[in-house]
Amino acid sequence: MQIESLESIFLGNRLPLKELTLSVKFYLPLKELMRHLFIYGGKDCGKTILAKIIVEESALKGIPSVIIDLKGDFSSMVLSLNEERLSSQKEEVSFNLDNLKKFGLGEDYLLRLKEKTRIAILTPYFDKGIPLIFPLLPDFSSDTQRFFTNIFSQILIQYLYPEEKEKEEEEKFLSEIVGYVGEKKITFEKREELMEFLEQIQQLSSSFDFSSERRMELIQRLEKFLWEQRKKIMEVGIPLDIDLLRGKYFGEKGYISIISFKDTEPIDRLLGLVQIMYAICNWAKRVNQSLKLIFCIDKIDEILDEKIASLTDFFLKEIEDCGVGCIFTTTQFNNFDYDWIKRCKVWAVGRLEEEKRKRFVEEITRANIEFKDIQTLIDFPHPSEFLLRLPSQEVILLKERWIGSLHRVIESELYSSLIREEIKSDFRAFYISGKEKTSLSTGQVVIPEVIFERFNFGGEMVPFVLEKEPEEAIKLLLEELDRENITPREIQFKNVQLVVAKLCVANWRVDFLHHDALGRITQHIKQEGTYSKVGVATTLDKRAKERMLTLVDKNIHPRWEEIGKKVAIIKPPPVKVNRYEVLTYISEKLGVSVKDAYIKMREQDIAFEWRFLLEYRGKIIEAFVNPLLSEVKVNFPPIKKEEVLEELKREYPDLKVGEGDIKDGLFFYTVEHRDKDQLYVLRISKKSGKILTQKTLLTGEKARQLAKNISREEPFMVKKDKGAWHFYYSSGMLIIVDEETGEITRKEIVSSQEVEDLAYQEILKILKEKEGEFSLVRKEFKEGKWFLNFVSPQWDIKVIIDEEGKIIHTSQLQRIYCLEEAKKILAEEGILVSAERGMNVWKNGWEVNFLSPLGYFTVRIAEGEKELIKRRLTPQGIEHFIKFKLKGEIISLKDKKAFWQVTFKKDGEKYRLRIDKIDSKIRSIRIKKGIFWRKTDKSFSF
Repeated sequence: MQIESLESIFLGNRLPLKELTLSVKFYLPLKELMRHLFIYGGKDCGKTILAKIIVEESALKGIPSVIIDLKGDFSSMVLSLNEERLSSQKEEVSFNLDNLKKFGLGEDYLLRLKEKTRIAILTPYFDKGIPLIFPLLPDFSSDTQRFFTNIFSQILIQYLYPEEKEKEEEEKFLSEIVGYVGEKKITFEKREELMEFLEQIQQLSSSFDFSSERRMELIQRLEKFLWEQRKKIMEVGIPLDIDLLRGKYFGEKGYISIISFKDTEPIDRLLGLVQIMYAICNWAKRVNQSLKLIFCIDKIDEILDEKIASLTDFFLKEIEDCGVGCIFTTTQFNNFDYDWIKRCKVWAVGRLEEEKRKRFVEEITRANIEFKDIQTLIDFPHPSEFLLRLPSQEVILLKERWIGSLHRVIESELYSSLIREEIKSDFRAFYISGKEKTSLSTGQVVIPEVIFERFNFGGEMVPFVLEKEPEEAIKLLLEELDRENITPREIQFKNVQLVVAKLCVANWRVDFLHHDALGRITQHIKQEGTYSKVGVATTLDKRAKERMLTLVDKNIHPRWEEIGKKVAIIKPPPVKVNRYEVLTYISEKLGVSVKDAYIKMREQDIAFEWRFLLEYRGKIIEAFVNPLLSEVKVNFPPIKKEEVLEELKREYPDLKVGEGDIKDGLFFYTVEHRDKDQLYVLRISKKSGKILTQKTLLTGEKARQLAKNISREEPFMVKKDKGAWHFYYSSGMLIIVDEETGEITRKEIVSSQEVEDLAYQEILKILKEKEGEFSLVRKEFKEGKWFLNFVSPQWDIKVIIDEEGKIIHTSQLQRIYCLEEAKKILAEEGILVSAERGMNVWKNGWEVNFLSPLGYFTVRIAEGEKELIKRRLTPQGIEHFIKFKLKGEIISLKDKKAFWQVTFKKDGEKYRLRIDKIDSKIRSIRIKKGIFWRKTDKSFSF
């Protein structure tokens, strides 16, 4: 382990421990990183630095990294110690260089880092670094689709319904919606795509019974979420592409891509992580087994819950032996984390406080995790030292080396200035469009300032903290109105209010010994926490209150007097927190009487909601802007069909439509008007009554005519997909006519006859491996693919051939064949079947469930696999198997609630079995010796 090579990385010094009496350099083989590293320790013990060392060393070996930086600690890797821009911080740089040299690393090492590595900071939903674009809803369309779709939906449902814990049916339907996005390849780049999608999912068929009321409520909540998310997406940025993040296209450099979630909302972190893990899974399955990528989540405990634990466990299972090494740093874990933690075979445990040391030993004992001599070794690590447990179970004491960069949290506003221009240029070549530009993003930026200057609604003033400037709140409102196609010139501000809340916060800390009635010490209680109370003239969102707590020490807004003169301040009701109240709360929380504690109390007035009263087209509109959460809500009065007709006449005087031509949707009215060869499609907002989108499309008849001018034949199939008409011809021609522009694209595809020829040539290779004569029973073309079915008495083979002739196939044993084979297996066991109770697909075969007087049985039939896998025996069944399988004679059979106790005689010996009632497995065997029942090595099985 102490030998340097191209296949190992230098972590620091191995300190004396056990038989080792000298300090020596320690090198970890790179291959061990594919066993995954779990770094655990207390605050400031060096966890993140150890992860940085591994990332730094791996990059020097040409192995790239993708980092999930939740708190901003990793981003300072861009500040290399030999950077000229650090000349103003000579003292700090000198200190770091001196420590680096203690491990034999100096200027030459820093030069190697600069030459061989590249570091990029990517920022989802911000352009502070290199913007990373996540889709509004992901395209999960690989083998792992179902799991990631379900996890994504669970997280999103919890966000959409924060007030309710269980929403199983909504979760299922949302999973189907996400699956639909992948199936239809919806990008949401244009506003029209999102509008069409919201209309389509109203008619989306569901695989289960889901009431229309709950469906509509879910779609409405989802609609609000998607529009809010769309605001965050950058107009341009890089796509989530793992090859791009690992620098595949940028030469032989060790790329370190740090994805910073420092300033993002919790929901964005969670949904982003699901998509990143999905992308890595898909990428990893295409690479060989050598280490090709380091994936690190720093401070994973910031987001850990049961869903993320389940996601991490599934992720580690999927990428096993696929060229990815994972690093996780954390200060805590729970029982739901055991499964994924066990998959990490390299552990680094840093310095822990006394209480945490005890808890750690208890947790790994409970989780059945082997860590040799941990109870005695856990006291050894000092800051920057770790107990390193290797896959061989060897435990060493490691003093981590210094890193080649400063270690600090960088403000995200500085990211762009710290990323090298050559790296920005690398990524800029791969920018894609996140969404089309909006009017507010391209012009009239001055409007919010002008509007604020004209306000004259002020009155009584009170000092307050304000998260966003008033102009920013107005801009958020204008962006929301712009979504409804309402311009600033169409509205008039009737009143503007700013609601202020009184926040009282008490930070508390206790450290005392608790005694029982006899004066004995029963426990040492050492805890700290926060108690808060809010005085507010309206209801307060839980998330807003949590955000308020972070602002209690912030300074009063410098413009509070100016704002108070222009808008009406809604003062908070009086509220106070006293010491007795806090002590009562602590006592209830800890479950013991607390009479004294360190308590620090503060209070602050915090502005948390803008209220706007607007006039639009003679109607009054209420609008609310939450500056803490950057959320906007606008209450529009309902728009009737008569008003829609007025809008249409105003914009299209020659358009002849009546109320019957207006289709009523959940969010929009839709009007379709056919005129000769064109179809006019208009969407009118049900909130503003304004026309949101307008399209002039070719009718199917006109598109067919244009296609026929080229083909000179009739198509055997026509379909409309993604804004174009597709015409398929038996001769092997595909003509695509864009329904908006009329542009024609011609493609050569597999003809009808070629499909059969291809199928018979290629599929015969498959059929030769199967028994029996096959015949073609189905040949169908849909969704741009040919579907063929070949069957025999034993097999059902489905073949799919795409337009380019690519073939995929699946084979499944026939249901009837499997049923008969399963009955044969039971007959061999002497079991007479009275009823078949259902069949489930298993791999390329079936699992068959049977009911018999002897019990309930499951038989599995698949290719190369025929066996009885489950049984739940009745007393009659137990007697049958004792007699015919074990060749024994029943003496007694007793019902013991959870198990059957069976006594029987065999070969002159008496045996007693405990048989589980659930799966009929033998849980214990005893043999009678004299008057006692003794354990025996003898084994029986049914």
